[in-house]
Amino acid sequence: QLCPDLIEPKTTRTFICEIPLDGKLIDQHLGNSMHVFLLNVPNIKFGALIPKSNYVTLVLLGANVDKNAVAEFLKSDPVKKCFPPDIELNSLIACQCYPNISINGAKSAYSDRVVLIGDSSTTKLYKNGIGAAYITANAAANTALLHGISEKNFRKHFQPSCNRMERDNLVGKFIFKVIEVVQRSPVLKTAMLRMVIEEQKQLSHKRMASSMLWDTFTGSAPYRDIFLRFFNFKVMTPFIWNSMQVLMNKDKNHPL
Repeated sequence: QLCPDLIEPKTTRTFICEIPLDGKLIDQHLGNSMHVFLLNVPNIKFGALIPKSNYVTLVLLGANVDKNAVAEFLKSDPVKKCFPPDIELNSLIACQCYPNISINGAKSAYSDRVVLIGDSSTTKLYKNGIGAAYITANAAANTALLHGISEKNFRKHFQPSCNRMERDNLVGKFIFKVIEVVQRSPVLKTAMLRMVIEEQKQLSHKRMASSMLWDTFTGSAPYRDIFLRFFNFKVMTPFIWNSMQVLMNKDKNHPL
């Protein structure tokens, strides 16, 4: 065994599929934007539809996503509204898979003359593995070239990079717990939607809630940065205000 003390990272099952669709229909119903859904479907934290030329990519992230969860997601009204009314989504899927993704880091992912990088070592929570692969590969190369290739060298100079990602992942887990609360509350979902809609009237650099949500679901920023932005008064104040408005108006319907 290359790494005798290795404890492999914990994984969970996700879902990805490709739905072929005429480009004109995609432009008409989806446009060129990614659509994110916070539906109250068991095992699904969030889903995303991503238009790509003549295909729509569907990504579902959560806890061990299965066929029942996929079917429930596809038959939900908010998802069906993104496609022509006469389309049966299940029958259109061209290819699909249930890949496993790492949701925490490995332990002791190195030994003398051996070091693991990317998903086999430490990754970013619910993010693609390319960024984590670069960070860990860079740390491994620096350690090997500047310090040495013993287990002690990797523990001292490689492990800190993994630890930083793991600390950021802890913040990410908290953020997704907050998202679960919003996901299950029609009031909070409506308040968040109103915020995002209202922000579209502003210049792009002033759309704080929109950029925060974008970074959360695309992995474009560290979770710590997203956390600090969420608790900025420019985000929290309108969120609380909109929540109160929804409660007073008893308008709890949400299109997501």
